[in-house]
Order: sequence, then structure tokens, then C-alpha cells
Amino acid sequence: YDTILEVDEQTVSSLSFQAGDDTLTFLRDGASWSLQGDDTFPVDSAVLSDLLSYLSPLRAVRTLEDITDTSDYGFADPQNEFSIVDEEGRKTTVTIGATNDSTGDDYLMLNGDEATIYTVSDSLRSAVSDDLYDYAKSEELPSLLTGDVTGISLTDSSGTLLYRLILDEASDSWSVADEMGTAEKGNQEAIQEAISSFTSSLYYMDFLEHNCTDWTPYGLDESQTLTVTFRSSSASSAPAVSSDEEDSAQDETETEPATEKSRDEELTLTLFIGDTDDSGNYYVRQGDSAQVHTISSYALEELLSGRSQDWAVSE
Repeated sequence: YDTILEVDEQTVSSLSFQAGDDTLTFLRDGASWSLQGDDTFPVDSAVLSDLLSYLSPLRAVRTLEDITDTSDYGFADPQNEFSIVDEEGRKTTVTIGATNDSTGDDYLMLNGDEATIYTVSDSLRSAVSDDLYDYAKSEELPSLLTGDVTGISLTDSSGTLLYRLILDEASDSWSVADEMGTAEKGNQEAIQEAISSFTSSLYYMDFLEHNCTDWTPYGLDESQTLTVTFRSSSASSAPAVSSDEEDSAQDETETEPATEKSRDEELTLTLFIGDTDDSGNYYVRQGDSAQVHTISSYALEELLSGRSQDWAVSE
């Protein structure tokens, strides 16, 4: 294969291409990227670096010369066009025409040179997503194990408590309290199953908005609130001690070793939960974030449908 183009990301100042019906332009400043027209958009620099890697180098499978009619190769209505501008202001254009039905390779033109057309693999074209948010770096959800969770509460849109699940860490048993604060012994199996479904599927499905100002389309203006307290074993650390206390602290540790949980700070995850999309996934907002995502119904359904009486041990 012949190398027809090499792009050094470190020299790129802007990158433009078609994503669906839109032309996206990303600007590079050092190691970071921004979306032209929206400085608040959280660009995932790693995604753009990966996209540029398909141009570093770009190799041709075949070279077709002395072309007289580029429309035969799909350039009257190209599938995509990339524009790369370097720090010196030099512009390179890469236009992708039709796909060869026999080989699956794409026809490609460099810098508008209609006399020469190349065939290249479809990897560059396939690397482009039509979804803007595939180029965004999302906020994160905590990575939880079932044993990390110490409490769960659910309130409705009016702020009324629907239930509160409380873990007694000493006995490793759950109790359930209603809106009046009355506590009962919890159904351990049902609670553990619901928490297991939640923790095993606690990840975002889709990233929909990064700076939402109208929660109404998602039902997040009148949302339920799921509050989860947990201890993250990955963040556990022993309390700091002075050098004078070190020896005695070590002796105490040897005789009464602390558990991972006893050393962990208790953390809180707050999820505002709205309507569901066409796939049944729930629209969610994490804490005071302005981002909108979806989480699968499998993760949330049991916790959202339960009430105090459902979690208590039946007599």
C-alpha cells in the first residue's frame, strides 16, 4: 500500500468533518480539544486522537489516475469530507466518495485533485459517528459492588419518602423505614437482589445533553429521587497518624485489624429519575449536574417500584 497522507496530531489546529446532517469543527489547544461554537461541550480528546490515527498514515489500496469524471466515483455527493488545518494555517482536505460494491473500499480524493482518485479501506469513514455525544467525555458514575451499599432511599416528585433501606453493618442485616420513620426488619433476599441488579448495571447508556436548561422533555422537572449511600473499597485508606502515634497505632492494628469498610468514608450518590425513552431506559440527572443520561430499566426498576411494605419481612 502507498502512503498518501500523514497527519501529526501535534501540529493540527482544527479538524472538521460531517456527522450526520451537521458539520462538526473541533479546535485543538495543546493536549485539549474544544467544539467550535460551544466552549462548554466536554470534548473527549481520546476519541479525536483515535479518529486522527486513521490519517496517520493514510494508505491507498489502489491509485487511479487521469480521471475525467469524478461523479462516477461518488464525488458529486460525497459520503464525508475532512478538513484538517495545521498550526501554520495549511489546509488538507480528504473527500470520501462512493464505496466500491465489489471490494468494500472507499474512493477518496485529496485536496480536490480530481485527476487522481484513490481507493482506501472503509476504516476512516467507519470511524466517524453521527452522534455528537460520541465525541463527549461524560461524567462518571461510581463503580459499586453489592457489598459497598449501606443505604438507599426513594422519594417521589413532591419530596415524600417512599422508603428507606438501612444496613446495620455490625450484623450485616437490612431494615426498612417508611415515611413516618417506623423501622421494620427487611426482607434480606429481596433487598440484596434489588441492590445486585442496581450495582451490576449502574452505567450510562446514552449521553443526551451536557448543559441542559429544560428538564421537562425528560420528566426530570418532576422526578423521583434515589439516594444511595455507599463505601468504596477502592478509595479506602487508614486514617493518618503522627509519627509519635505510629508505633501504638501499629500495635492496635495487629491486635484488632480494621476492616476495609470501617476505614472507608461513606459517600452519597443522588440520582434524579424522570421518564423512560423508547427503549425503556430511564432519563437521569446525577446530583446538581447539568448533564442528561439514560440508565437501563434493569438497574432501576426494582428500586423504583418498591415501597416500604415490599421490603419488609411479611408476617
